[in-house]
Amino acid sequence: MFICSIKLSKLLKKSGVIAVVIVLAISLFNVVNNLLFSEKQNDVDTDKSVSVTVDKESDEKTVFFKENGIEVKDEAEGVVEVLVPEEFSDEYEKYNELQKQHDFDLSDKKGVKAKQWTYELTEKVNKESVTISILVEKDEIIACHLNVGTSKEKISIKEYKSMIK
Repeated sequence: MFICSIKLSKLLKKSGVIAVVIVLAISLFNVVNNLLFSEKQNDVDTDKSVSVTVDKESDEKTVFFKENGIEVKDEAEGVVEVLVPEEFSDEYEKYNELQKQHDFDLSDKKGVKAKQWTYELTEKVNKESVTISILVEKDEIIACHLNVGTSKEKISIKEYKSMIK
């Protein structure tokens, strides 16, 4: 049997205590962080309507989807930057009429840069997928439309709801 005894100096003892305190502090931080993160994750799991990104735009989109009874898949299919034209063509005037059905009016947004977010809805129409595209300027939703399947025709939320009844 081999026994070894070591006499630690006061400095070495203090260093050991400091190291233990640091390890405990890091462990406590990780436990608290994990608890907070799991609570946020549980909140996300109970609200399956939209992907959550920690930014104000995401909150605006979530509220918009809920207010309109729209359920989308967890993540956006895409996001592109768009420019609302300075002058509206006949086609864009028609598009703006669609926006007025949603209480939006792009007449005041001419020349504005916005992000167009596209999400796939969880509910299908005649077995075809449905997408919703929303235009967001800064933190404000300024327009939206839906497409059914591969159709290029843009429809309103009201038209979509009449299709799923």
